Order: sequence, then C-alpha cells, then structure tokens
Amino acid sequence: MGQRVNKFSKISFLGAGIWATALAKVAAENGSECLLWTLDEVQKNEINNQNTNEKFAKNIKLPKNISATTSLVDVLKFSNVIIIAVPTKVIKEVIEKLSEAIGSMNYKLDKKLTFIIISKGFSPTGTLISHYIKEVSPKNVTANLVSLVGPSLAQEVLDEKLTCISAASESPKLAVMTANTFTNNKYFHVTVEKDIDACLMLSALKNIYAIFSGTLWGLNYEYNTNAIFITFSLNEMKSILKHFGLMTKLTHGLVGLGDMLVTATNKKSRNFSSGYELGKLNDSTSIHEWATQNTVEGYTACKIIVEKIGKKHLKKFPILEAIYEVLYNNQNPHEIMHSLFKNPIFLFYNQKRVKRVINNEKNTNKSNYCWSSRSYWFNKKRC
Repeated sequence: MGQRVNKFSKISFLGAGIWATALAKVAAENGSECLLWTLDEVQKNEINNQNTNEKFAKNIKLPKNISATTSLVDVLKFSNVIIIAVPTKVIKEVIEKLSEAIGSMNYKLDKKLTFIIISKGFSPTGTLISHYIKEVSPKNVTANLVSLVGPSLAQEVLDEKLTCISAASESPKLAVMTANTFTNNKYFHVTVEKDIDACLMLSALKNIYAIFSGTLWGLNYEYNTNAIFITFSLNEMKSILKHFGLMTKLTHGLVGLGDMLVTATNKKSRNFSSGYELGKLNDSTSIHEWATQNTVEGYTACKIIVEKIGKKHLKKFPILEAIYEVLYNNQNPHEIMHSLFKNPIFLFYNQKRVKRVINNEKNTNKSNYCWSSRSYWFNKKRC
C-alpha cells in the first residue's frame, strides 16, 4: 500500500465467486497479486493447480498471480487490503470468522485494514454495509472503507467487454489507489467518488426497482412502460437519498442511472429475473421461493428500507410502497401497476416541471402561456 506506483500490490478476496474472480482477473492483469478465499477445497486446488475456476468463470484461463486458500489467517497474512465479495446474507458470519482469525494472530493495536466492498444490499442488521463493518470490526483494528459500485455484469468483465464503475471512499487517497489498481487501458475503468454511503444506498435501492422492472416485462409491458418506470424510479431513488440526508447528485451518474440500466433491463440480473418470473406467473408467492433459493438482494432490501422509512413517510415514495405491497403483502402485480400509474405523484412531477419552465422564462409574459394539468403541453393564447 505504500508503494510509489500508488496502487495495491496485493489483495485478498473474501469469496471466490464470479464477481470476485472477475475483479481478481482485472487486478492481476494490472500486476497485483490476488488471493481468493473459499470454503471449497476442490475449488481452491483447481485455482492453484490449473489456473481456472470453471464453476464461475467457464473457459477462462486465470493469470498465474491469482491463487486461493481456505484459511482466513492466510487472507490476513497475504494483504491488509481485503475485498468483501460474499453475499450480504453471510457477511455477518464471515466477518465474525475473520475477527476470530485476527484474534488468533494477536494483531497490533495500530494495525489497519482496508475493506473494499463489492457486496450489494444492506447488512444483516439493516444498516449500510459500510456502517456494519465498522461496528463489527475488532476494536484493535482500524477499518478503512472503499466501495466498488456501478454498471457491471461479472460475466461481461470476464469476457473483457468495456466496463466503467466507481470507487467511493471518505479517503480520496484510498479511492484513487483502488481506481489505479483496477483501471486498465484495455476494457476496465474506475472513476472516483467520495460519498460511500450514497453509493451503497443507490446500489441497494436499484435492486428493489429492478425486481419490479422485471415484473413489468413478465406482465408483457415493454419499452414504453419501462422507460416511464425507470425514469420515475430514479427520481424516487433521489428523493430517498434526500430523505436520509445523502448526496443526490450521484443518482443520474454511473452509480445510479448506469447501474439501474444494467440491473433493471437484463435477464442476467438476478433481481430482474426474479421479477420477470413473478410477472409471468402474476403471483407474488413465487418470488418467496425464488428469493430463498437464490441471491435476490432487492427482495430483502425492500423490507429493510420500508421499515427504515416508516409508514408515516412511505406515501412519499409510491413506487417503493407498491413494490413492497407486491413482494410482502401478496398484492396482484398487474393491479398494482395500474393503480400506481394513477398515483398523483405522476401528475405533480409533470406539473412542477411545467411551472419551473414558466417561472424561468425571464423575457416572456407568463400570461401568454397556459398549461393543462392533464396533457402537460404549452400553448400560446389558447386557454
């Protein structure tokens, strides 16, 4: 970490799934040594002896500077830069095991660990993962945090398709070092952001809306409807960030709009796929089974964020409320969809835009223009 090249020379990964493997491949191609942690002895041996990880990276030859281990002590000895690449539902268990490993090594009081978060969603306690890691980290360890988020499908990264994501951290130095570690001139680029909490919140929220986007496709709504849905969902996500006092400008960047487009329009996305099945069956009970058998971050995130907002304020976010009704109260998704589009917020959104345009017309007499609350079009002297 103190190297003059200003990037991480060694990185440990908690997890050896497709996303961990894809990022390790990028970093290894840039010259970093990478160690993947797995519970699977067979997978470990395959990575170490054959330089492959066929279960998650089929027909991909991994760089020789990627290795694997089943020991968390090895993870800590290898590097103090650790990428958290396990599903959010097992983060608590993994961090507890890591803490035990730290205790067995008698870490010094001044020891610092840098955690790079690529897991999506909320922690098991309902907090942002960044807050949770700080809470559960051993007291004798300083935890520095970075988040890697943005529009990226792991398989496309493995296939070396052009990709750009963001590194967010309260420490500009760590964000830049992370970006330098993973950016290459071939196909992968990393930008830098500073509001890690806003990035993680957007990353969790877009999974919720992606489920219902998939539901719309399953109900045979197509591009027109989904364009409306994604547009209004992004505005609602921005309002939710504001509700929690987080930076809103990221909503229409890579972390917000970019990630939403990838997650909410693609059957490779688990959240979209689960919503698609829900729409096909037009029955919300199917998603309960799907969510228990697969990693569907948006399903759990929806309940957590609704509980945090509370019933008193939930009416401000009608799309989120509608999704919650479908996922947890067994409401019919087709009926919910039609009732949602009658919600006054869709009218208010347009009316506010029209009013703003009128008020900004500095050289125009406002009386020369009128607007209809139903059709939202301008017309000179016709009202």
